Amino acid sequence: MASLGLDFETTIGASIEFVGNIGTGLGAVGPAYNYAGIPNIGK
Repeated sequence: MASLGLDFETTIGASIEFVGNIGTGLGAVGPAYNYAGIPNIGK
């Protein structure tokens, strides 16, 4: 995720969310946003 140009908070939040299958992440994948800003290879 970090190699795709995402900030640290978004990278950590999305990675934990993907692996743990938990609720909302942090940063750009937080409760007020969605995964539209993450490149397709990151999804």
